[in-house]
Amino acid sequence: MAIPAGMSAEKIIEDYINAIGGKAKVATLKDLQITSTMNMGGAQLNLNSWQKGGKIVTKMTMNGQVVNSRIYDGTKANESGMGGSRELTGEELNDLKEQAALCKELTYLTNGYKIALNGVEDVNGSKTYVIKVLRADGKQSTEYYDMKTSLKVREISMVPGQSGQPVSMTTDFSDYKEANGVLFPHTITLSGIFPIPVKAVVSEIKVNAGIDDAMFKL
Repeated sequence: MAIPAGMSAEKIIEDYINAIGGKAKVATLKDLQITSTMNMGGAQLNLNSWQKGGKIVTKMTMNGQVVNSRIYDGTKANESGMGGSRELTGEELNDLKEQAALCKELTYLTNGYKIALNGVEDVNGSKTYVIKVLRADGKQSTEYYDMKTSLKVREISMVPGQSGQPVSMTTDFSDYKEANGVLFPHTITLSGIFPIPVKAVVSEIKVNAGIDDAMFKL
């Protein structure tokens, strides 16, 4: 299918921002807490994240025990878990910095990203615009936006695999629901990094509930 005349990567990102609620609503986001669960081979993982002011904490627990925790304080980042603790640098640091943005797509037009419309493809039965995203540090990803709803439905990028070697990870987004006037995906399916696709289901999103700044201290 040909790309409609006048369509551009910038326009698709603007349409996405409008589809999830618009710049004004996104600007009202001050902090965000997301709780979700993921089933892996019968075991349930609990996933929690806290975001505020360009900082983020992510925590993965199983049976009450912390499996993995990451903290980005706005400058530095640290990961801890069963394998010990280490500082995150380079691409991993930049990944966490990107995740800390309350709406990373809103930064695509301002934070040194380069975006390009790369065609139209079918994703799960829907026609989507394909956008190539190049981050300032050189990391690339491919994103897919539904032509009818303007919502992002897929993202593909290279991530460290379980063996330490880079692998291609596909993230599918669906079941968008509103929280404080902004739409968030409530089902996120990961493929490529595990033997079978793994689905994370959001059970709760708290917006502007107030997060103590001390949570982000390393």
